[in-house]
Amino acid sequence: MMFPLDTKYLYRVSAANNVGYSEVSTTLEIVTDTYPSGMTAVKNGTVTPLSIVLTWPAFTDYTLTGRDPITFYQVEYD
Repeated sequence: MMFPLDTKYLYRVSAANNVGYSEVSTTLEIVTDTYPSGMTAVKNGTVTPLSIVLTWPAFTDYTLTGRDPITFYQVEYD
């Protein structure tokens, strides 16, 4: 089952038997994955006749990665 991106779900649980229901658990908040935050700082590194080295800070903060690990970066040039 696919869930929509950046959607909040709230869950609570209670138990039941033939006498009745238990108290309800505390609420658990789950937020589905989101797109990573925008990149902010691409830096020009070493330039040689055969190469250009670019550097940028890696996304390590869980909230910046869209709550899913970054698996690759796409570099575009023109």
